[in-house]
Amino acid sequence: MKLNINNVPQDNILIFDIEYDQNVLIQLATLTLRKIESDVFQLTRSTNIYIDPNQSVSSFFIGYTNITNDYLRYNGTDLAGARSLAHEIVFDVGTNNTLLVSHGLDNDLEILYKNGIDWKVLPNKYDTYKKAKELLHRGSLLTLKDIAQNDGFFMFNEHNAYADAWGTLHAFCWLKENEERID
Repeated sequence: MKLNINNVPQDNILIFDIEYDQNVLIQLATLTLRKIESDVFQLTRSTNIYIDPNQSVSSFFIGYTNITNDYLRYNGTDLAGARSLAHEIVFDVGTNNTLLVSHGLDNDLEILYKNGIDWKVLPNKYDTYKKAKELLHRGSLLTLKDIAQNDGFFMFNEHNAYADAWGTLHAFCWLKENEERID
């Protein structure tokens, strides 16, 4: 998959989303894009991991995400495995030449940090929520679903980190395409 994304000086883009319950990381999804020529990026890696918290997740979390305790028990890795994969992903792209992108970046980084994953060290960050708020000059209709829809991506499985990472990619592409025009 190749995408034209204007005005990204970094050679790599790392888009991510998480799901968590009471500050415990439950799901981490990433999309890694690498610049192959000026303003053209290629998807080089996607990951979607579930983390078994070794404790029951709340009924609110299950209702919100449809991720159950049984699913996590049979399909989840332990937190050490998730940390190892997260460090491998950042090692693959490097820290200085990578743009880290998320919708609600500060919160997501804080949850990762509380779970032993320090992506705060990446110096180049882009929050699609904050950028949309700035560009669109509005206080509502800033959900990931709202912004991704502008790029023609209709989210049907919200609150699943992997689906939301794809939504974040679309929101990011739309925002980058419209930054100069809207400003």
